[in-house]
Amino acid sequence: MATVERVLGIVVLVLLASLAPARAQESPFLSQRTHQLLNGEISGDAAFETIRFFTQFHRLGNSPGFTAAADYLHRKAEEYGLEDVLRLKQPVGTPAWSATDGEIWITSPFLMKLADHTDVQLMLADYSRPADLEAELVDVGDGTSARDYAGVDVAGKVVFARGNPGAVVREAVFGRGAAGIVTTALRSTSRPWDHPDQIPWQSVPRAAPDGVSADGWFGFVLSARRGDELESLLAGRGVPDEVAFTGASSGPVRVRVRVRSAFDASDTDTEFIEARINGSDPSLPAIVFTCHIQEEKFSANDDASGCANVLEIARAVRHLVDTGMIQRPLRTLRFWAANEISGPYWYFRTYPEERTRIMATLHQDMVGAKQTEGSRVQHIIRSPHHQQSYVADVVESIAEAVIRGNSGYLAARQAGGPYPFSKPLFSRLGTRDGYRAEIVPNFNNSDHMVFNDGIIGIPAVGFINWPDDFIHSSDDDLWQIDPTQLKRNAFIIAAAGLYMANARAADVPSLLAEVEGRGAKRLGNDLRVSLAEVASAAPGDRIQAFKTASFILDAALMRETRAVSSVLELAGDDPAARRAVTAAAQRVSQRVESLRASLAGFHESVAGTRPGAVRLSQEEEAADARIPANIDDVDRYLSDRPRPATGLTSLMTFSTWGHVDGRASFLDIYKQVMAEAKVHGAWYYGSVSLDQVVRTLDAGLEAGVLRLR
Repeated sequence: MATVERVLGIVVLVLLASLAPARAQESPFLSQRTHQLLNGEISGDAAFETIRFFTQFHRLGNSPGFTAAADYLHRKAEEYGLEDVLRLKQPVGTPAWSATDGEIWITSPFLMKLADHTDVQLMLADYSRPADLEAELVDVGDGTSARDYAGVDVAGKVVFARGNPGAVVREAVFGRGAAGIVTTALRSTSRPWDHPDQIPWQSVPRAAPDGVSADGWFGFVLSARRGDELESLLAGRGVPDEVAFTGASSGPVRVRVRVRSAFDASDTDTEFIEARINGSDPSLPAIVFTCHIQEEKFSANDDASGCANVLEIARAVRHLVDTGMIQRPLRTLRFWAANEISGPYWYFRTYPEERTRIMATLHQDMVGAKQTEGSRVQHIIRSPHHQQSYVADVVESIAEAVIRGNSGYLAARQAGGPYPFSKPLFSRLGTRDGYRAEIVPNFNNSDHMVFNDGIIGIPAVGFINWPDDFIHSSDDDLWQIDPTQLKRNAFIIAAAGLYMANARAADVPSLLAEVEGRGAKRLGNDLRVSLAEVASAAPGDRIQAFKTASFILDAALMRETRAVSSVLELAGDDPAARRAVTAAAQRVSQRVESLRASLAGFHESVAGTRPGAVRLSQEEEAADARIPANIDDVDRYLSDRPRPATGLTSLMTFSTWGHVDGRASFLDIYKQVMAEAKVHGAWYYGSVSLDQVVRTLDAGLEAGVLRLR
């Protein structure tokens, strides 16, 4: 019998091995026909042309440049035949700022232009006030603290500094009467000499503090190379090469400044663009595709690329419907372009009922990177644990198929497959590079976070390439955009959106197979982390380590039950589909019970004794007795939600708020947040304690945004 079992085991392994390469290129959510249609219709080159238009404009949240980009999207949406094209006004409460000119010349000891808004718009810091003056230029080092100004009189002068422009203006202009600043402070992620001619996107304060009298101020932004030359000049070490022929020596430096800018008090709104492809069943919740318009001049990748892809997906799907290549989707597809983060939040504050009309969100932010420039990787960001659902698994499945199909493998070549990629997706004018992409745990800082917020409650997946040395700088320009990568990212998003838009009760079995199967892999990682918790503990700490490990498995059960239960929204009233979901949830529970047995057995093998039942401390019992719920008022919740200083990272604070659902206790929430940090690593999320979670939730109760059930 044992021999038969071994033989059967070998046969199964061989079969699995033979199927692995094929499955690596396939997804149950992407048919061959859909793959061919989307490959043929989605154009990275068309998306590139949209980016070409966007890069002309400095797109502050409410500005002429933002309006020009919004005009373009609105016009194209109508031109492509999209439905219900809307242009909503989002109040921002501050006057629009724009500049028509800004230049600074060295006039003594020689004549040389330092910076010009006409050359590179980012050389003039946002919110600079009008100026027309000549003054001495003085070096104040970082310029952000009082010690930088010891013995230096800056009143009426222009200061050269390296620190944060806001802090420099507060110290030099508001505190000591300087006229304005010149800075080399970086906002990008790169080091100065990695990209010596890069101009970072900077701003100076919009307004002076109360009680400070300041007529105006400005900021000019220099590259690292130009800043180094200026530092040498002001220190008397030499003059820039381009004026060395004049024979001028170093000495007191004077500059001439001209700035033409204005705040428009009549323009205090930004815009929110929406267009739709209406579904055949308008009663069903929609799929939303999002991007954000606002960023600095250039800003080709962040986030002109996302807006270009959202528009291209809308065009491509609409064209396929109009030409009869695909049927009108069952659910409505909604396409949003707005102000980053604030736009979607404003929408749900204004229309809170819309939360129930959206099933999932697919967000694109920085999806056009030429990956050979800066070693950038396309990160495909899963929803956080409190939004665990089939949505992320669908996207992950399709993304893995595209990654495998557009990466080179020697074994695949030796097996006689196409070279270099087995299922290539190329744009006609793009590169033939591979697709470097990675599915990663949740991180925020873009529009997908709004939907994943617990008070909004819509599972969202985001696409953001990282690392990026070019973000928020003059280097985020067309030269580092690849139409091929645009197409691949748009392909994944479009395929996932179309699958979910058409999913029915009949799709529940295949969807459960993927969610439950991927969940089993996640549970395997939970077990690994739990066992390591016990294995790494000192003998005297093993009881506490076993408790922590048990809490991780408690959280795993809650997470994976949430994942399979999310499929119920597709089951509808179909009794067989609903029974399948219930059975899947039961199997998850059984699987976790098996993991608990493994954990207990491992503890016994390490410690020599079988662990007893987990005993809660007084603090844990108190936490387990309190069950928080969110208030119903979305606007008030978002306005009053505090930012307590508990030591939690911002992502784990976000997770703490997210797990509040009126059913989970303080202790349940702690287990889930702690486990999310543990299974993905403290290096990624930081560490979490019960006290930190309790203090965060207590702050919510005190602020009135939470209530006890």
